[in-house]
Amino acid sequence: MDKILSALSLCRKAGKVALGAEQVVTAIRAKKARVVLIASDVSANTLKTITDKAVFYGADYETVKYTQMELGRAVGISHCATVAICDDNLAKLYKTAKLKTSEVN
Repeated sequence: MDKILSALSLCRKAGKVALGAEQVVTAIRAKKARVVLIASDVSANTLKTITDKAVFYGADYETVKYTQMELGRAVGISHCATVAICDDNLAKLYKTAKLKTSEVN
């Protein structure tokens, strides 16, 4: 498991994530979502829903290189289209892991 997925796993263990489109939209509306991650293979409808909400409410979001199965495994479920990290420090941890991964590649 790479550093980004490990960071997501830690966020899940801390209980500071929203998983799936419905929970993520709720977290975005409540302004709890610090970073929203969208799997690379989500449907066009899910992508539009999440990105529209994130833009409207001012949440950071990005489409990641991981599939729904890979994101799901990282957070302990079978598959997951989208994940919202709902803690400032854990969002920084994710961004640091992402930066370190991009420096290596």
